[in-house]
Amino acid sequence: MIKDFKTILQRFSMIATNLKRIIDYSVLNQKINHCYLLTSQKGLNIDDNIVYMINAINNHNIETLENIEFNNIIVADASKTSGDGLKKDDIVNIFEQSNFLELTPNLKKIIVFKNIELASNIALNSLLKTIEEPGSNVVFILTTTMPQKLLSTIKSRSIIININNKDCERIQKSILNLGYDKTQSWFYSHIVADENEILLARNFFEFKKIETLFNAFVSSMKLPTTFIIFLTKMNKKDTHEELMFNFRCLKFLISLTWKQFFSVPKYFQDLVKKMNKLNFDFKKAFTAIENFFTKTTENTNVFLQIAALIVQLQECYE
Repeated sequence: MIKDFKTILQRFSMIATNLKRIIDYSVLNQKINHCYLLTSQKGLNIDDNIVYMINAINNHNIETLENIEFNNIIVADASKTSGDGLKKDDIVNIFEQSNFLELTPNLKKIIVFKNIELASNIALNSLLKTIEEPGSNVVFILTTTMPQKLLSTIKSRSIIININNKDCERIQKSILNLGYDKTQSWFYSHIVADENEILLARNFFEFKKIETLFNAFVSSMKLPTTFIIFLTKMNKKDTHEELMFNFRCLKFLISLTWKQFFSVPKYFQDLVKKMNKLNFDFKKAFTAIENFFTKTTENTNVFLQIAALIVQLQECYE
């Protein structure tokens, strides 16, 4: 588990929300697909997303794709070859190399092909044959900025995850059209992946509930136990999903004490002014919440995890 705040802030903020949800669900339900195709726009570094996938699937703790010490992970980048892209021999050599790997029980062989569109057609056909008849312990992660160049049969046999920079302005406009005001729309645009999340769970997006959460947090600086009790009362089955959503909202509110956003609504400016006067370790709290969401895919009691998080938040009061 990554505990360093600076590392968390720099890395986990770069992970695509849709990718995280797909992978978390797959791991939690033991439904890991044999091939994932990550598509993105040119110039967007998605290495952190690949790292997240590897760590989630195999419970590793690698930080970069460079100099990976685990022998069950192979990374090949077509853009770093001779200039002709990956050739059939390159693909075959990688497959042969993976066949001789000693694999720890319950771990997957993970083979990453970056910029796969640069591979030759013969190489792609060779890859396709392997994807069509994958081993039970092999997971392929392919990346491309030009999915139109790939064989349709490769795409049809892959879980395709589109990774792009989140367009908060577009999302904010869509949320405005749902009847929320500018302040609410600005806030929710930084919380959700898109407006569809709001349509699926309108009851979570009643801003009065958010105001109650934020007011309980800010006022608790005089008596910390009040906020701890507020969270603990929600740690039960019928309010579990709402509590999880509240942690997402709280994490974003906490991040406002150091992040700089363009045109922050006055409501949140006033909240931040109050928060900056408080004796509370905001970075420690942010780290605790992020680590909590990272661990929720593990096979442990989520209510106990929440209880542990609440204790950690209580320790942030100074």
